[in-house]
Amino acid sequence: YRLGGDRAAFAVNPVLGGLALLAAFFLYREWRPPAPAAAAAALLSLHPMFVAYAGYPLAHAAELAFATWGFYALWRWKRRGGTGAGIGAGVLLGLAAAARPATLLLGLALAAAAADTLRRAPRPRRRAVLRAAVPVAAWALALLPLALYQWRWFGNPFATGYALSGEQQTLSAAHALRNAPTLWAAFAGDLAPGWLPLAAFGILLPGPGWERAARALWLAPLALLHACYYWAPPGWVSSRFLLGTLPL
Repeated sequence: YRLGGDRAAFAVNPVLGGLALLAAFFLYREWRPPAPAAAAAALLSLHPMFVAYAGYPLAHAAELAFATWGFYALWRWKRRGGTGAGIGAGVLLGLAAAARPATLLLGLALAAAAADTLRRAPRPRRRAVLRAAVPVAAWALALLPLALYQWRWFGNPFATGYALSGEQQTLSAAHALRNAPTLWAAFAGDLAPGWLPLAAFGILLPGPGWERAARALWLAPLALLHACYYWAPPGWVSSRFLLGTLPL
């Protein structure tokens, strides 16, 4: 806003949407050859919710961009090594959580990748411990400024602005049972219309165990969290909470 006023401020989300598409292509390249990866990125660019929220002034585009780049860095770190990729994965996934606090749950996928690194390492595992600690420490450090801010103003490093209205205390398993049809409609009708079985196949079956676990932990915890939220009207107004999982 200081650089370009209102016009520059409203350009932020379209730029983040473009960056998310680029990250999605690179991530798909980790999973598939160039042609299918390009086709998948093209399909993502045409998704109605992606088009809408990449141009809408909410935090979803930031969450999507940071999460997708973070998972691309995570796959590079696991497959090729490198401290830089590990730091990038942790920082970017941490920034996704800074954009939308529920995305803190993506730390579970990061933890699964780190745990797999430790499991596969020969004994003694001192070097593996240090390698696995890099993305986890980077993730925690990226979230530290936000945690300190929330501690300063809300009295708890894990309290968000929702805590001030009482909404952070409204999560319940009873809501999850009631919201199950809405959650199903979000996936089958909004996020993956017509190709939900194919999407489930792509998430759960290809790749080694840690990859399947990371993709499942990208999706399932966020879906369960929002299912437990008291407010879940049908349509995009609630499906948008799962937009960070759209590249899957």
